[in-house]
Amino acid sequence: MKTSLELLKQAQAEGYAEGHELNIKPETFAEKLKVGLLGEDLISRWLRSFGWNVLPAYEISLDSGKGPRLFTAHKGKMISPDLLIMQGKEIRWAEAKTKRAFTWHRISNSWQTGIDKYMFKEYMEVQETTGFPVFLFFLHEPGHAAVDTPEEAVSPSGLYGEDINILKSKIHHESDRHGPSGMIYWNEKDLRKFCEYNELIKRLNNI
Repeated sequence: MKTSLELLKQAQAEGYAEGHELNIKPETFAEKLKVGLLGEDLISRWLRSFGWNVLPAYEISLDSGKGPRLFTAHKGKMISPDLLIMQGKEIRWAEAKTKRAFTWHRISNSWQTGIDKYMFKEYMEVQETTGFPVFLFFLHEPGHAAVDTPEEAVSPSGLYGEDINILKSKIHHESDRHGPSGMIYWNEKDLRKFCEYNELIKRLNNI
């Protein structure tokens, strides 16, 4: 099976991307690797490059098409974050979200990103049940724009993230208009930015 970087290079060679800007056409690229799984693999490799050991929970559920599940002793099934990462004595969960663009929030004139409300609630439960902290990563690709993006505005891109406890205290707004159970959003400025998208790809290419 090809690695995510090999698939990325193949996509670029076939005209699906320019430079390091991954402009995926789902109808042609989906059979090679789902967009989300490609992003998860890139984030996993980035973490490993900084010394983290990674157990990818999402690989367990590829055949079913469902998200990974954590089977608990007393609370039944929960939605598991994508990765369990370990470094020394530190163990934590990491959820890897791949996004094509930030959403422009007109009321606050700010860039926003978010996740499904139910999933956020489940991740908080996983943290409480397992005792391992949860960290959310958002990989935003360059070269895309959401529907309501103002003309000439450029959506930020790169790898962002934050501890779920900090995110809980910095929720910008919630909306029931999007997602199966509604969405929770955060301001781009309230997230840690780890690197530009191109920097991430360059780092992985040099390993």
